[in-house]
Amino acid sequence: MTNVAQQLRESRWINRCFLSATEKHYEALAFLSLMSWALAAPLTPLFLDHYYTYMISATLTSLVTAYIVCAKLLRRAAGLTVKQSGVREKFYSHPWHFFLAGMGIWSILSFLFVAEDKLRALKGGVNLKEGLTAYCFYAMLYAMAVLLTEERKRKAVQLTMVFGSIVPSLCFWLIEFGFTRYDRGKLGVWLTVMTNHRASIYRNSNYYGYYLTVILVLTAAYLVSAKKKKLQAALWCVFVLNVITLVVNDTLGAFVAVLAGLILIPVLYGIRERFRIRHLLPLVVFIALALWINFGVLWEEVGIAAGNVTRNYMSLRSDIGNLIAGNEAASHAGSGRWALWQVAWDVMLEHPLFGCGPEQM
Repeated sequence: MTNVAQQLRESRWINRCFLSATEKHYEALAFLSLMSWALAAPLTPLFLDHYYTYMISATLTSLVTAYIVCAKLLRRAAGLTVKQSGVREKFYSHPWHFFLAGMGIWSILSFLFVAEDKLRALKGGVNLKEGLTAYCFYAMLYAMAVLLTEERKRKAVQLTMVFGSIVPSLCFWLIEFGFTRYDRGKLGVWLTVMTNHRASIYRNSNYYGYYLTVILVLTAAYLVSAKKKKLQAALWCVFVLNVITLVVNDTLGAFVAVLAGLILIPVLYGIRERFRIRHLLPLVVFIALALWINFGVLWEEVGIAAGNVTRNYMSLRSDIGNLIAGNEAASHAGSGRWALWQVAWDVMLEHPLFGCGPEQM
């Protein structure tokens, strides 16, 4: 044993704070950081702006990651780490870890070498704060999820996200029915809604649509696998509420993504296990609710505009026709995103190696 290893073992505070930590301790801390992320959306309208709840979770996750890295390095320096398999064996068993780590390193290199506005590349823009710091936070969340091996804890995090989605959805309907204003509206003294029209707490309907996409597919996955009747009933309530909210929120991309996910669930179950009729139920309910909202008379009576699905379908058909024809209107396809994709493609051809830095488009 080297002198450094001996000194580390004999240091009381290092031994108590770092060397005595086990994988169970790491998993408990990972669970804490992931739960802070799962609770960010439900707690936002009750206490803070969504950005600040995001920063609280990011700070906590950063501290947890730093502690676990320090603990593992100190344990290795003290000679307490059992020799593990080599890099080659780890690559073949977990190739996605290496792929995503490579993407993270590439983002850092892109930031260092080519980003002209370093501050914006680091922190992101005014509205969408998706710079290098956000990328690093997502990488840390992924690492925390990898450490969370206990099924009970994973289920707790996922179900917290699922049932927590009720709060943003209720905020959506409070705004829809005019109980609170769109911008920094307040209901009484306890609920603050940071939003614009049809965006719940996310200020933009597309961002809320992305959130609902994850929630609905996750809910559907639990619906087809849950055994307890009470849990199934609760999940169906959340699913129906969020499907109605998604359709009325009027985000075509999120609608198509959820539809694809619900089609994929029975396919995967058919490949991995055995296909059952219940695997199709979320898809059937999703389509039925979308048609009911689209053509139902009820929505006209309560003052909610119907026809979102039909209008979006006609818009999509028109966009595809314009793209095939290659006319001037083609650039407006996908709510103007086709022009952005064209610019992105040109930038990729001009700067194929590092692009132009995170959040520099």
